[in-house]
Amino acid sequence: MGSMRMMSLATWYQAGAALVAGLVCFWLWPAGAWGVLFVGAFAVSNFWAWQVLVRRSFGEGKPRPIYLVALGTKMLVTLGILTLIVVVLRPPALAIALGLSTLFVGLALAMAHLSLSRPKAERA
Repeated sequence: MGSMRMMSLATWYQAGAALVAGLVCFWLWPAGAWGVLFVGAFAVSNFWAWQVLVRRSFGEGKPRPIYLVALGTKMLVTLGILTLIVVVLRPPALAIALGLSTLFVGLALAMAHLSLSRPKAERA
């Protein structure tokens, strides 16, 4: 992750990818559509929480230990929530894979966005 702008763009693109994947699944694979939406929404919220904690822990140049502890706690909470989703909702394995893969789609789109956008100096 290069910058906070990259993480912000990746979050928005990931949310869009999760929504599109869920809507396409409602059309092509109705049995797994809710699983894709739930796991995709979970992946988006997880990445957003990670982004917020990283911004707060390293935003001013020096690390703040309380947010570093929060990052570790977030990982444990994430594992617990993902376990609950798998045990309670029982989505198909492909739905879980599609929902979690939205992170990679979001990162790829954010990298392409930043690579293809012109720097501010060239816009003037």
